[in-house]
Amino acid sequence: MTSIPYPQNEAAPMRRTALWTPALLVCCLYAIAVNFEQVVDIAVFKPYRIIGVFLVALVIVRRLGVTVDQIARATYAYIALGLTVAGISQFTMGGSMASAVNEASLWLFCVTTYVAVISAISSRRQLNWLLAIFIVALVGSVFDMALHARELFFQGIQGRRVTGAFRNPANACVNILLLVVILLALIRHWSDRTRSGILRTLSIPAALVVLGGLTFVATLTGSRSGMMVYVLGVVAYLLLTRQWRLLLVAGILVAGVVALKQDAFDAKSNILAYRLETKGLNDSRVYLWMAGVNALTDTYGFGLGAGQYRLHHRQYYADYSEVGDSRWAENDLTLHNEYLSALVEYGALGFCLYLTIWAMIFKRCLSVRNTHVRAIGCAVALAAAINAATHHALAYFGLWFFLALLAIWTRIEDGRIEPARPTVV
Repeated sequence: MTSIPYPQNEAAPMRRTALWTPALLVCCLYAIAVNFEQVVDIAVFKPYRIIGVFLVALVIVRRLGVTVDQIARATYAYIALGLTVAGISQFTMGGSMASAVNEASLWLFCVTTYVAVISAISSRRQLNWLLAIFIVALVGSVFDMALHARELFFQGIQGRRVTGAFRNPANACVNILLLVVILLALIRHWSDRTRSGILRTLSIPAALVVLGGLTFVATLTGSRSGMMVYVLGVVAYLLLTRQWRLLLVAGILVAGVVALKQDAFDAKSNILAYRLETKGLNDSRVYLWMAGVNALTDTYGFGLGAGQYRLHHRQYYADYSEVGDSRWAENDLTLHNEYLSALVEYGALGFCLYLTIWAMIFKRCLSVRNTHVRAIGCAVALAAAINAATHHALAYFGLWFFLALLAIWTRIEDGRIEPARPTVV
C-alpha cells in the first residue's frame, strides 16, 4: 500500500508522535489495568481515577494536538451540567458535592482517556498495537473468570456469581460480547483471505468454539439482563455480517443444549440457570424506578445533580419497600437505569444531552464503511444501550476505550490518519 505523503510542515508532529507513543501505551495499559478492576463506588475519591486523568492529560499536552470531537464535547457538557445541578441542589434538596465530584470523576476519566487516545494515535500501526493490548486485556479478564469458576467448582461452590476483574456482571457480559465479535471478525477475515479449502471449512467450527466457550463464561456472571444483551449483540453482529450458516448452526446447538438440559446449564451447577429458575424476571426494579420518578417530581424536572439520588433513596423508596424488595430500603442505591438516572439527576436538559450522546455514538458506528467493523460497533453499541436500561453502561471505561478505537478507524477511512506505517524523517 502506498503511503500518503505528509506535507513538509508536518514532520515535527510526526517525530513527536513517535517519541510519545511509548508514553501513550503506558497510559493506556495503566487505564486498562485499573479499570478492568471495575467501578465499585465505596470511596469518594479513587486514586486511580485522579492519577488516570493526570496521565492522559499529560499525553494530550505533550502531543500538542488535541482532538475533542462532538461526542467528547457533549459528554464534557453533560459532566458540567451534572455538577452545576448538584451545586444548586445543595440549597434546595440537600446532598453532597463530594458525591457529585465522585460521579463526575468517573465520567471525566472515561472521556478524557477517549480524547487522549484519539489525539495521540496517528497511524494504523499504532491502532493495531492498541487493539492488540485491548484484546489481551479482555482475554486475560475472561480467562480469570473461568479460573475462578473452576476454583469454586472444586470447592463445591457452584451457586456463586463470577465476574472476575469486571466486577459488574452486566458490563462483564458486554465486554465478553466485544471479545466474541472481535474474534469472530478475525476468524472471518482469515477465512476470506486463505486459499486453503480446509481452513475455510474449519472456520465455522472455530467460530462455534469461540461462541460456545465465551457464552458459557458469560453465564457464570448470573446476570439475566447481561445475558440478554450478550445474545442480542451476537445475533445483531451475525445478521449485519450475513453469516447465516453460523447463526443457524449456533441456534440449533443452543436449542439442543436447552432441550437436553446439559449439566453445565443445570440450575444446580450454573448460577444463571439457578437465578432464572428461582427469580425469573424480577419486577422489583420497577418500584425503584417509581421512587426515582417521585424524586424527579420534587425537583420540578430540574434534577437532583450528579450522583445525588442515592443520598435520597431511602426517603423515596420507603413507600415501596413493602411491595418491592424490602432489602433495598436499608441501602443507598442508585436507580439501576442510566436513562432514568440521567433524567432524575441531570434533569430534563441533561436527559436530552444524554440521549444526544447515544445518538452520536450510533451515528459514528453507522458511518464506518468496513462491514465487519461497522457490525462490531453497532452490535456493541446496541448491547450497551439496552444494558443502560438496567445498569450504568455509558459511564464505563471499557466502552469508551472501544469507542476511541472506533473513532480512530473512521479517521483512517476518511484519510485523516496515515493508513500505513508513518515515515519518520
